Amino acid sequence: MKKKEFKLIMIKKNKDIYFDKNNHNYFIKAVCVSDLVNTKYPFDKNSIPEDILKNAIKRGNCIHNALEHYYKTKESKNCSCDENYYTHNMQIKNGISLLNNLLKDIKGDIEIVSEKADYYYYNNLLIAGTIDILIYVNKSLYAILDWKTTKDIHLEKYSLQLAFYNLITTKQKLIIPKLFIANVNQNKLIEAQNINLSELKKIIEEYKKQN
Repeated sequence: MKKKEFKLIMIKKNKDIYFDKNNHNYFIKAVCVSDLVNTKYPFDKNSIPEDILKNAIKRGNCIHNALEHYYKTKESKNCSCDENYYTHNMQIKNGISLLNNLLKDIKGDIEIVSEKADYYYYNNLLIAGTIDILIYVNKSLYAILDWKTTKDIHLEKYSLQLAFYNLITTKQKLIIPKLFIANVNQNKLIEAQNINLSELKKIIEEYKKQN
């Protein structure tokens, strides 16, 4: 009888996959949307004083949490920060007003999903992000909205961010939702610019070169 032969196959480790032996969980490395946006529109955190950056993050989290609370419970929630109480509450009210004005003329059954984390594997890169607001009408995606608390509206930059959100949400299906920038500081709702898939692909390729 012929002796059986066994071959040992060495599988190359994937640097993007991490295995937690203690909890037996796998974690996959993903690139966040903000990193891709920063490839074209660099943002240097070190150029901003630490206290200003810290307060900006605190303000953003406070307003996002209050707006999320409203659309989950239909109850208003005041600012929980110690500083700029009046300003924060005004921006929260602006956010509620902006979204309600957007929804008032829509006919059909409306569902709002807030703070949804999603991902999509595109062009050999796992892209992940958290979308502030998804609006569904009759169970079909109608619009994607992103809250902004900045003084200025960087239309091109924010349009790119929303284009990537659209990519990871729709997975390149034949769905073309409306994309909105909701600036609660200026109380403005702005429709994002159209950015095609080829432009997103160029930015992804540039990110790969830099990393």
